[in-house]
Amino acid sequence: MGLPCGGFTCTKTALTVLNGVFMLVSIALMALAGYSRMAAVVTSINILSGLIVCGVFLFFVSLLGLLSARLHNQAMLFFYIIVLFLLFLLQFAIACACLAVNSSQQETILEAAWGQLGNYSRGDAQRLFQCCGFRNPMQLDEPLGHPPCAPLACCSGSASLCCTGNLNSTANLGLACPCQLNCLTATKAKFNRAAKLTGSVGLLVSFAEIAGVWLAIRYRNLKDPRADLSAFL
Repeated sequence: MGLPCGGFTCTKTALTVLNGVFMLVSIALMALAGYSRMAAVVTSINILSGLIVCGVFLFFVSLLGLLSARLHNQAMLFFYIIVLFLLFLLQFAIACACLAVNSSQQETILEAAWGQLGNYSRGDAQRLFQCCGFRNPMQLDEPLGHPPCAPLACCSGSASLCCTGNLNSTANLGLACPCQLNCLTATKAKFNRAAKLTGSVGLLVSFAEIAGVWLAIRYRNLKDPRADLSAFL
């Protein structure tokens, strides 16, 4: 006669499946956080870096969970419960931080990141998003300056200062920049979508981790029916 759901076999199967899902989700989290960083052309956003770390950590925790479910080892299960709960606290906080970033904070984050980028990286961002300058295309000097936008299609044939970057010439001072899209506008919407998506997935995973903690505690307190009934494994 089969065991009812909630018994040893059912709990073991549920814990194994959940850790298999954790393994897949950890890969998705790393990919989403990496996309968020790339979409914003930002390499210094701590909340996204933290989410990548959570993804890597979750991957190894899921391996521990799979092994613990298979062996029903008390010490391994206890360690798994502690680590998974700590990971839940960290990931929950990071996911909430991603979801709580408002428009003003996004601009502050992007501005700080732009200020840390070199001209080569700023030029890459301009080519990637077809934008010119961070806020003002005519501002070439630091801290929010930018390299010449000559590689962009909007600068084709233009002698404007934003395109040539020639600060010593007075002939181009009266020419308006033909590139209307700045990089703050180009990256802000993408960063917002990526951060919200990353935070939402992280929040869902954090609740799944709590379910994993509950299952592991339940599984740890169950006896293996195939073992000696007098032995509490």
